[in-house]
Order: sequence, then structure tokens, then C-alpha cells
Amino acid sequence: MKYSFLIFAAMMTLLSCGNTGGTADKNSVNASYQTAPAVITTNGVEADAKLSVTANGTMLKLEIKVKNISQNSITLDPSMISLYADSIMNTIYDLSGGGSGIVAGKDVSITVYFKPVNDPYMMQKYNLPGDMEKSYSLPISFVIDDKEMPVSEASIQFTMTDADYEKYIAEFGIDNSVKGFELSVNNQAFIDGQSKYMVEKHMLAKCEHDNEGTQHSHEGDTNSCVNVSGNEIISENLMIKMIGYQAGKDLYIYFRVISRMPDELVIDPKLFEIRAGDGKYAPANDPLKDLTDNKIENGKLILGLNERAELLFRYTPGAFPYTLAWDLNGFTTSKGTPVFFGPVSFTNTGIK
Repeated sequence: MKYSFLIFAAMMTLLSCGNTGGTADKNSVNASYQTAPAVITTNGVEADAKLSVTANGTMLKLEIKVKNISQNSITLDPSMISLYADSIMNTIYDLSGGGSGIVAGKDVSITVYFKPVNDPYMMQKYNLPGDMEKSYSLPISFVIDDKEMPVSEASIQFTMTDADYEKYIAEFGIDNSVKGFELSVNNQAFIDGQSKYMVEKHMLAKCEHDNEGTQHSHEGDTNSCVNVSGNEIISENLMIKMIGYQAGKDLYIYFRVISRMPDELVIDPKLFEIRAGDGKYAPANDPLKDLTDNKIENGKLILGLNERAELLFRYTPGAFPYTLAWDLNGFTTSKGTPVFFGPVSFTNTGIK
């Protein structure tokens, strides 16, 4: 089973930078950076750029204009555009306009968008990018000559004023407001309960043994098909990583799931209720609204063999108890049988 977890961890890492954001306007400016120099002139290239925070504080919009003041042709290559904050390199999330050859005396403009990873810890743990940095730099190595070499390694610097940065943090900052809710189940009790449930519901198929290259059906060895490690659960051929966090007055639960089930996995968001104190709360958002590559039928997400998804649930419980329960009834087979025997619990760690 340990090999299954190693494979699972690698797959989850590949998913960790997926988009769980909303559909806020990527062109609606929330804050702007000052540019230095305002125009950079080097090796036959004149370039200027503007950087701004958009989409309710979740994206960076970079507007670039490059003019060829040499006697030779040059090219603007979007694939080479990167935005740096200290040692972190951010690559393009989206763009408007494409690469173009620029003949002598002409110019070209392009707008690109970033969803920068500003805090690797926050991204790894909560799939949150962290607050925007106060400063970024843009090497103009994306302008290349006719030998496909960068015309210059010079950089444009972007810095937000203290006043503007404080205003941005006050309105959109999340680093100081996030408090974590960790998955907190009795591992052995969960394994025993889930294993017994799968036998009763005839849900066992195949799973791998340690140190064996073949797969076997399990009747008496069901525990080897279920495991819990940190915020990760494997149940038969369903692999889930889930994490909760409080941000302001809202509670979020984010999960990534990979289905190895031979049957279709049905995910019904409205059934993922939380129990906080004496109250029971349904999701306050539609976790499916931003999914474009998955099959959705009647408000339910359908995952086939080897398919995966990421969902973010938002709740407004009003109060945040030390421990809360999260119903997993939203995971069912195509016949409507719940995949899990009961809810899981989360504990408020009080820190991000």
C-alpha cells in the first residue's frame, strides 16, 4: 500500500497549481505598480510595461510594448515571459495577443496574465497563492534576435508604494487571516469502519499489496485497501486530499480527487454539508461553476476511470468551533450508493 501512496503524492503534486479561483474580471484593476525605468532602451530595443493587480486580488495583469529601434528584425516570444519575485519564477497563466516578428522601426504590444505563487507553503497546503509581493521584476529576455538569442538580460522593476500596498492588503490580503482546519480522524477507526462498509456494500474491487506487482481481490484483507495519511485518504481506488481553512467570516474546504474506480464516481456538491456546533450548513457557493474540462450532469460532477478534479467549497457557519464534521455523502457510485460510511472531522489548528 505504501507504493500506492507514493504514486498518489506525486499525482497530487502535479495538481497543486490547478485553478480553484472564481471568475472575477481579470481586467478590473485593484492596485497598480510603479515601473522603473519607465522605458528601457538596450541593444536596439525600446520596451515599456505596466503591472497591476486584478480579478479581486487574485491575478497580475502585465501590459508590454516593444519597439524595434535597430536595423534588424527581432521577435517577441510570449513563452519566454516570466515574472520574478525573489527566487520565485511565475509563468504566464493567460494572454491576449501572440508572439510577433518586429521589423525595424515598428512596435508590438501584448497583454499577459499571471496567477503568481507568492507563498509556496500556502500553495502546497491550501492551494492558496498567498498575498501579492510588493515588488516584481521582468527580464526582457523574451525579445530575441534573428539568431534566437535574447537581445538583452536587462530587467524592468515593478514596485507598489507603501500606501497602495497597505490598501491592497487591507482589501484583498489573506496571509494573516487564514487559519487552518486539519483532517482529524482516528485513523484505525476510520480504516476499520470504511473497510467493513465496503464489504457490506460489495464495493471491493482490486488494490495493490506492498511488494507485489500484481493486483488481487480482497475479501479478508480489506484494511490494505483503505489508508489515511495526514490530509490524504485512499479508499479502494479513490484517492482524496482535503484541507480546510478559515478566511475572514468564511470556512473553505478544498479537495483534490483522483478516481481509479471502474465505476463512475458521482460528486454532488450540495450533499457536502458541514456540522458546526448545533448547526448544519450547505455550501454557499457552486464548486462546479468554473469546471470546463469535466463532465457535469444535473448539477453533479461525473468522473470516469483515471479522471480527477479539484473543488473548493465555501461555508458561512457564523461561528467556528474547535472541531467540525464534514459529510461525504456527496461521493456516490453511479447507482447512488454512498462511497463513504460516514463523515470526517476537521480540527481548528488556529494557525495557517
